[in-house]
Amino acid sequence: MWIFARNGFASVVKHRDKPDTVLVRCRCKEDAEFFADCLNVEWFTDEQADYRYRMEAPQAAVADVLAKLALDIDYDNFKDSLPAEERVAESRHRAYMDTWAAMARFQGRTGGWKW
Repeated sequence: MWIFARNGFASVVKHRDKPDTVLVRCRCKEDAEFFADCLNVEWFTDEQADYRYRMEAPQAAVADVLAKLALDIDYDNFKDSLPAEERVAESRHRAYMDTWAAMARFQGRTGGWKW
């Protein structure tokens, strides 16, 4: 599962060796700090992995964080709600826009809205 939040992006996958545990994987330190704080866990670095910043968390805790993030929605345009003061704000906005554009093209190829 990919999570695009205002303060971070993460990829969440099932832990291969630990039942009821997931790996929350991030591309940058700021995102790892955000999700680790939300989950009350420690993050670590794996220099050999495609997602360098990682943490283990109970799957139920991730579900709770997702619910909280959903309840905190107070905007009508997600991309415009990204924090401007964040050090990585411009890069994050560009990456999120690229993702939006890729999914809009995908929608067009599946018979939906043409972009």
